[in-house]
Amino acid sequence: MEFNQIKTLLADDDAISARILSKVLAWVGCDVTIATDGAEAWQLVRELQPRLVISDWIMPKINGPSCAA
Repeated sequence: MEFNQIKTLLADDDAISARILSKVLAWVGCDVTIATDGAEAWQLVRELQPRLVISDWIMPKINGPSCAA
């Protein structure tokens, strides 16, 4: 049986937090892409169509709740 990683988008403008969380997510089986602001996250959601999106609440350009709408 082949294991497929969960396509995940992590949106966080704090580089250290994003790096730590992305390593944990990768460890549990996620294929992680990181966005550094809300506008980039919104673009990547449309392009990558990830199964899971984890977003910081307050980010530059577009905040987390607006990305979820």
